[in-house]
Amino acid sequence: MFGWQRADVDHSGKGGSEKSRILMLHALANIEQYAIDLAWDIIARFAEFEVDGERLPVDFFLDWAKVAEDEAKHYSLLSKRLVEMGSYFGAHTVHAGLWESASDTAESLLSRIAIIHLVAEARGVDMNPLTMAKLRAAEDAESTRILEIIHADEITHVTTGHRWFSWICHKRGLDPVQQFRLEVSNNFHGDLKGPFNVEDRAKAGLTPDFYTDLRGHHQRREDRQAAYAHGGGKSGGDEHLHPRLT
Repeated sequence: MFGWQRADVDHSGKGGSEKSRILMLHALANIEQYAIDLAWDIIARFAEFEVDGERLPVDFFLDWAKVAEDEAKHYSLLSKRLVEMGSYFGAHTVHAGLWESASDTAESLLSRIAIIHLVAEARGVDMNPLTMAKLRAAEDAESTRILEIIHADEITHVTTGHRWFSWICHKRGLDPVQQFRLEVSNNFHGDLKGPFNVEDRAKAGLTPDFYTDLRGHHQRREDRQAAYAHGGGKSGGDEHLHPRLT
């Protein structure tokens, strides 16, 4: 699963300290940097993917190219904002959890869309409004403006994921809701936990029957290592998928 861990932050003030906002924006920039490559990866990796003997339509590739363009825009906005705040991307440590999740779903287009776009990116749709409220409380208008842009785009990305996940399912005679729940069970670790942004998820096609009362049973790489070494593992869940101010 993703390792989008929330950084340790100074909780002073209604919207957190400037340091905490820098750490949060840095973590988001890391996500967006990886997301650029993953949007191109889904195009290249599944270029010859077939459904019932037919290649994917051109619109599939155009949609993900638009996602890649959006992610590049997001990274540029966040990187510029970090400089304005006296920092830069690369000033803090980052994680490779996103690549582990992408690697785990490299062999299945349905798994890739489900975990990357309908779990992880949907988690961003959940958390962005909460983060924006904190930024407004800190009177950080420019960071708020950037998050508003990102949030609007992320809804369309989840829409893209839902559209093509459902399209493939229908072509194969599968129920999209049941197939999504199966993909999460097999390829995600832990519970999908709220708070859920039900309204914006619904705009993207994700109705509650997709994600409520859902748990994944996939064992993460670090958990497999821990279990081997110590006979145990870590608890999972999606509450740490997306950086936020608290």
